[in-house]
Amino acid sequence: MKRLPVWFSLLFILVSSAGAFAQKGTFTTYTTTWNGFQRIYAVYVPPKLAANPAMVMCLHQTVPGPQNNPPTVLCAQGLGWNQYADMFGFLLVTPVSTWKSGGAAGGWFFWQAYNTNSYFPIPPDDSGFLRNLIQTLSPQYNVNPARVFVTGFSSGAMMSHRMGIDSADLVAAIAPVSGAVWVGTSTLPSATMPVSVLEYHGDADPLVKYCGGTLFTWNEAVPTPAMDADVNYWLAQDGMSANSTPLCSSGTPTPNLYSLDFKSGNVEVEFLRELGVAHTYHTSLDAAIWAFFAGHGR
Repeated sequence: MKRLPVWFSLLFILVSSAGAFAQKGTFTTYTTTWNGFQRIYAVYVPPKLAANPAMVMCLHQTVPGPQNNPPTVLCAQGLGWNQYADMFGFLLVTPVSTWKSGGAAGGWFFWQAYNTNSYFPIPPDDSGFLRNLIQTLSPQYNVNPARVFVTGFSSGAMMSHRMGIDSADLVAAIAPVSGAVWVGTSTLPSATMPVSVLEYHGDADPLVKYCGGTLFTWNEAVPTPAMDADVNYWLAQDGMSANSTPLCSSGTPTPNLYSLDFKSGNVEVEFLRELGVAHTYHTSLDAAIWAFFAGHGR
């Protein structure tokens, strides 16, 4: 029988504690300038911030709409992360991605993940912006440098991958949901340090397809790889043995294969197939993601 990871056991403790300790914290929105662009981010401080807290940075999905309606509260309220910050005393940071005009909604907010530079008139350096936020906010809130984590959904998941690579020296673990490590064709740089990864992806996702295909977005058709590319990349980066049981076979999900889990010391790469799930974020994932983060500080 496969032994359950330590973080999975912790999950039951977190879920059982949810109702008893939920309170309300303080949500503040800020503006700054990075690379010549005005940027927006929000910080959610729980009512009892730990003395040396973890930081969770949550990256929202692609959001259509006008520039004057930024998705500042989406991660905290829509994806449910505020209640976990309240319960467990970590700092929640929810930045807003770059906005680009166009489309039926007048524009959309999306992240500069790998191989998306051509979709921006001027590349905004989202990676540098997020890195600067971590470096700026960490001393302000006395964040534990070994407990900085990034999660995200859709294009926010793609950007979570990028943060794990570009800022591996700052980020201990990432948890992308429904987002590939890249779009298009790209050669990725190497992460400078091992990073733990917990990834979820629905096998019925029509946008970022589980076994690879074409992503129709940004007014273009963009190829995306199968989820095996994510697993193989992170295993190589974390110095682990190659995966011998691919998630996809002949372009379809491998039958009866619903998870992969690799571990080396405290570094873990885990992939979970969401059976029958489309391009959707379920707030029930929050507890499992936080449990994973709580057990994978550096």
